Amino acid sequence: MKTNKTVVKILAVALASIMAFSAFSATLFTASAASVLAEGLCGDNVKWALDSDGILTVSGTGDMYDIASGPLFPETNSSPWNKYVQAVRTVVIDTGVTGIGDYTFCFCKNLYRLLIADTVKTIGDHAFEGCDVLTDASIAPGSRLKTIGTYAFKGCSSMSEFDIPEGVTEIGDFAFYFSGVEYLLIPKTVKTIGTGALAACGALKGNMGYIGACKAIVAADDSPYFKSEDGALYTKDMSVLIAVPTAVEERFAVPDSVSKIVYGAFSVCTKLYEISMTDSVLVIENGTFGYCTNLRKIKLPYHITKIDDNMFKGCENLQEITFSKSVKTIGVNAFDGCVKLGKVYYEGDRNDKANIVFGGNNQSLLDAEWIYETVIRHVINVNIKDFPKTRYRYGQAFNKSGMTIEVTYSDGTTVPVTDPNAIRVSGYNSKIPGIQPLSVTYDGFTITMNVTVLTIFLSVLDFLFGWIFRIFKK
Repeated sequence: MKTNKTVVKILAVALASIMAFSAFSATLFTASAASVLAEGLCGDNVKWALDSDGILTVSGTGDMYDIASGPLFPETNSSPWNKYVQAVRTVVIDTGVTGIGDYTFCFCKNLYRLLIADTVKTIGDHAFEGCDVLTDASIAPGSRLKTIGTYAFKGCSSMSEFDIPEGVTEIGDFAFYFSGVEYLLIPKTVKTIGTGALAACGALKGNMGYIGACKAIVAADDSPYFKSEDGALYTKDMSVLIAVPTAVEERFAVPDSVSKIVYGAFSVCTKLYEISMTDSVLVIENGTFGYCTNLRKIKLPYHITKIDDNMFKGCENLQEITFSKSVKTIGVNAFDGCVKLGKVYYEGDRNDKANIVFGGNNQSLLDAEWIYETVIRHVINVNIKDFPKTRYRYGQAFNKSGMTIEVTYSDGTTVPVTDPNAIRVSGYNSKIPGIQPLSVTYDGFTITMNVTVLTIFLSVLDFLFGWIFRIFKK
């Protein structure tokens, strides 16, 4: 009887799977009664056909050609269906096709539906860029997709949903830049996320400009590469801030652990008016705060040396900025469109300002009132007061518990810090025996200290002696 129940369960699961796939296939691949308008080849073993209902079906086996390098159309640098592109309403990538070529469907301005079979492993660079009425993009269950190419869905502003399948390992540069996606789950298989890949997600264009609509960019809990906190995405160790959801409201505090903020991380966060950062942030990349249209004032971390290109572009309500004399370069368009910028609180004097290299199109910054020799409190020294554990067995995890540092600020005050989460220690490797110099960083100020990792033999002896000692102590 038990065997019969097991068989029934197996059959039921198999039947459910078949029905689920059949349902998807029925949607994906049901033959249309419409007439074929045009057809041809788009890969060595791949063909395309466009019918009178506006459904363009790609079928066969293997990869599609890249538009820029495909042997069928190198002279025109356009897709073989370019003549009919205005008629394309739905694109179906059939079972057997393994790669969607570069630029194949970019700027298909009437494409609103996309169905991709589970056999597709690669979505090429710029494949669907600029398809701004694309609202429904679906990938079949059991997808083998590995790579989403650079600019693959850039500017797909009507695409509010996209499920990245488990198994994807790479999301290319600007893959979802200025797309309409309102929520993204990053699967545990994703290893790399390119420059600006998630910048300005959910940026919807309204009558008065862009409106941020992305609510969360979330990493899978078991991801070994990325981590989420309050809807924002970071590297696993929380040292790099990758993307902040554009719908975040009012205030955002960058965690103390962050040392780098990547390209466009805050771009089009139109509901933010305050962003706070500690001096632990050492690098802020191009366009980071672009089109934060309600940002009022900001203080840059003390050790920032460059206000990069487009950093505050379009921040039309920015009124005040504070930065130190560490800043040596201000990039092109860094303050373009900052029409209300009235005051610049600057630590240096006029001579220091004269040594700053200003990129073009920053007149609003130059026209603002500069308040020179502004006192900016910052860390000038860190001393390690207590570090209980400086010797580790081979393979043993590093432990900051009980660590105390003494921090001295530029105004002469000295403060003890005991919170291990506020202190960043890097350089430890449990698999390299010997003395290791580690970097200890607090609020952007770094000092070094040494720890010792024992050899495997000494680690075993250390364990045994410790075990014997505990027995005799009892």
